[in-house]
Amino acid sequence: MPSPSQIEDNGCGIDDAIKERILNPFFSTKITKSNIGLGLTISNKIIEEFNGTLSFMSETCKGTTFIVDLPEKDPPRV
Repeated sequence: MPSPSQIEDNGCGIDDAIKERILNPFFSTKITKSNIGLGLTISNKIIEEFNGTLSFMSETCKGTTFIVDLPEKDPPRV
């Protein structure tokens, strides 16, 4: 079984008040015409199609770590 991939930053973290919504379609904390809030939703859907999971850990003012865990050989669910 392969190890999960982790992507982390040292930014401002994700506020507890919005953690449950960040994977929702069209949710964004950025107010611009080019940010439509689909990036994490699409990423999560692709990972789920391959029987994987997308999770994260975040601390305000310390950063966020996203964890992508994919099985070794399971085919996509269609």
